[in-house]
Amino acid sequence: MSRAPRRSVLFWGRVIMRLAFLNARIRTMDERRPHADSLLIAGPRIECVGPAPQIIPMADKMIDMQGRAILPGFIDAHVHVVWTGMALDAVDLVGVRRIADIVERLRQAARLAPKGDWIFAEGYDRSVMEQYAAPTRGDLDRASTEHPILVRARGGHCSVGNTEAISLIQPSSEAADGVLDGEDNRKALTVAGQRLDDGRRLEAVRRCMDFALSKGVTTVHAMQRVAGQGDPFPARLSDTRFRGRIVVYPTTTDVDWAVRNGFQRIGGCLLIDGGIEAHTAALFGGYADRPERNGRLYFSNEALIHFIKTANEAGLQTAVHAIGDRAIAQVLDAHATIFGQRSCGERRHRIEHFLLPRRQDVERAAALGIAVCAQPAFEWFWGGRKGWFARFFGEERMMCSTPLRSMVAAGVLVGGGSDSYVTPIDPILGVWACVQHPNEKERLTSTHALRLFTVDAARLACMEDEVGTISPGKQADLVVLSDDPCDCPPEKLAAINIEQTWVAGEPVWQRQQ
Repeated sequence: MSRAPRRSVLFWGRVIMRLAFLNARIRTMDERRPHADSLLIAGPRIECVGPAPQIIPMADKMIDMQGRAILPGFIDAHVHVVWTGMALDAVDLVGVRRIADIVERLRQAARLAPKGDWIFAEGYDRSVMEQYAAPTRGDLDRASTEHPILVRARGGHCSVGNTEAISLIQPSSEAADGVLDGEDNRKALTVAGQRLDDGRRLEAVRRCMDFALSKGVTTVHAMQRVAGQGDPFPARLSDTRFRGRIVVYPTTTDVDWAVRNGFQRIGGCLLIDGGIEAHTAALFGGYADRPERNGRLYFSNEALIHFIKTANEAGLQTAVHAIGDRAIAQVLDAHATIFGQRSCGERRHRIEHFLLPRRQDVERAAALGIAVCAQPAFEWFWGGRKGWFARFFGEERMMCSTPLRSMVAAGVLVGGGSDSYVTPIDPILGVWACVQHPNEKERLTSTHALRLFTVDAARLACMEDEVGTISPGKQADLVVLSDDPCDCPPEKLAAINIEQTWVAGEPVWQRQQ
């Protein structure tokens, strides 16, 4: 292929080249031009999308993609970046089925750690344990009494500590067996997290972002807890340069703090209710396995209305965690009180998870203009008649979980997230979970599933003018795949490889051959 005349441009005072990607299967996610075979970028921006004869004369350098697929860089719209990074370096309990094996893995970690260092373990999932067993304080003491140990359940809403950890956490309940849920679980994470300085936390975020890039994710929405007014870390997270993009949702109700620190968003994973495995997600009616329990609401109606109203008047987008139908209804009631029958409009206030809504609340969310960040992978891990949800919700309610197609049909803006560390950052897995939803009536096509992790995830953060599609003028955030997810059968989605990840026109990750 002959070299075209140089048409260099200036970017921040330096000369850059126009780079052409040719012989590609480009799925732009832009409805105005959904497909192309060639793409031109100039520095950090996309300059032109079109056929090769149009692109080649403008290019300084050309890359033959040999038929690989190019999509907009994926967006994971719900990530706990610090704890994801910590989990990548923690004791891995995913898939462990025996208490003895948990103890042995912790014992090995304790042998390598300096005395007094915290030992974190992630991924314990009672639903896969033999006889539905759960580790206790005594089990963890067998691993070590010289290190505080915190084992966090897969869903994140309960944890188990050994005697040393419990003495440091000082939970409000007796926690005789070491199990911590609700406020005590949040306190445990705060106490453990405070032992990490900002340097270790930023190191954890870098691990998280490097892993995200390996999965084709170029932007994450970071749900970052704020530990009081003097906590500088959320602002550092916004200001620190990473290879991928981080959009911070500070988890606080302090609107004045958010405005003073220059944030445009607030709430993040602000808990309106709890989690399923702790029986604290707020339900209308009891849990199938614990009929006497129906979860918890952590806000009064008045406090929730005050928070959303104050944030909205300050020009902030809100995001709140609501899993159970009772919590979802409380959030929608608050919005209806504030906005009446009007939509909240371009502010796009969010509900995270929206796992078990009533049908009428799907329609209400659409009417109120409430956006939803869903976690399709929850259905892959725990949905269906044999999954975790059936145990906790019962079969009838289980069939209503994560109603993707119903939300889309009603007109709800739905973006996709992993809730990582809870499920891994992996948009291809998320797409597979959308098209293979346990409830066939709630399945999405591959094309719409991809929207959840590209253009619609960008819209969730009001960033569609910058990222989410391959369109002229937008950031050159790209993912190169071995195959187009829309052109292969669902059973072959898992075989698709991430080949390259580009951020702002720079290659930041490449698969080793």
